[in-house]
Amino acid sequence: MHKYVIVSLTIIASFMFSIELVQADYKISNYQQNIQIQSDGNALVTKEITYSFDDNMNGIYLKEGLNAPANSQQNYTWGGLQSITVSRNGEKPQLISPRSGNESIGYVESLSPNQVKEKVYYPIKKHNNIQVTYRYQINNVVTNWDDVSEINWLMITNWDVALNHVNITLTLPQKPDRVLKAWVHNRDIYSGHVRVDQKNAKLIVTTNKISKNERLELRTYFSNSQTPLNQNKQPGKRAQIISNQEGAIVVKNNAKLKRIAIIGLIVLPLVILVIAIFSIIMTLRTRQQLKFARQRSGVDKSIVHIYDIPNDLGPAIVNSRIRGKATHANLIVATLMDLIARHKVVLSYTDVVKVDQVTY
Repeated sequence: MHKYVIVSLTIIASFMFSIELVQADYKISNYQQNIQIQSDGNALVTKEITYSFDDNMNGIYLKEGLNAPANSQQNYTWGGLQSITVSRNGEKPQLISPRSGNESIGYVESLSPNQVKEKVYYPIKKHNNIQVTYRYQINNVVTNWDDVSEINWLMITNWDVALNHVNITLTLPQKPDRVLKAWVHNRDIYSGHVRVDQKNAKLIVTTNKISKNERLELRTYFSNSQTPLNQNKQPGKRAQIISNQEGAIVVKNNAKLKRIAIIGLIVLPLVILVIAIFSIIMTLRTRQQLKFARQRSGVDKSIVHIYDIPNDLGPAIVNSRIRGKATHANLIVATLMDLIARHKVVLSYTDVVKVDQVTY
């Protein structure tokens, strides 16, 4: 139900040089919402959003839907904007007033039966972190039945980016409330976590992330004594119907978890087993093909020497065959040493006192 669309206000060349809204990339790093339910069934909302921008822009806007869920009796009505404040990079918040003319800072409200838009004109630089706080009232939120009072609220709907660190607190007028119960879900699937504090008549909804284009619905009922001045009254008992409807969602979720368990505990191991068997078969087949190829090529047989390596070649011939680049002096020395080793040349000394002092 609550949808924010961040836009860039770009100057378009025309004869009027008017400002037009166009979409820009941004992130929402923090989403905090506080709801105070009044004794007349209306809700005072304080919504604090932290945006991170990757480009220069001239504004943002709030888009608040007024359509109640399909199983509610009637839609909500706009109770009026109380204030908008903007803080840049942790600086002191600035109060935004209604826009006058072409001022660069201000807001413009447009209202229809289904939604209200608050365009906030505010110069934003690339890499700015902007914290915007909206305070407003929504009427007709609570329905008083004969046994309990009910809220069925689409609190977040269809954002075009993911919301991170979502925290929503709903407080009733009087405490405690021993009747208080609540559920949160995304369509018919439970999503996020809701903590029911009956002692303080409070609900706290938290989730780390709500994905792009997803929504979050709060369903709760509590004692009629909380909203005695509420004019939105319906005949009939409602507590058991709500419990049955939410119980059906629990059954649906349990069935989904059961399917996941079956996949995880039965199907997945079977898939792993099939992959393992297939891998073993392919490994054995590859080894068999390799063995056959080795047999065909003969490389699996013992090496047979059909010749002896020549051992009577002199250094000069070896150098020539391997295309060496030894100098003539080295070849002569090598040849003489080879001949000495073969006992073809004998060294003899005459009148030599110390052989190790002889230079050849």
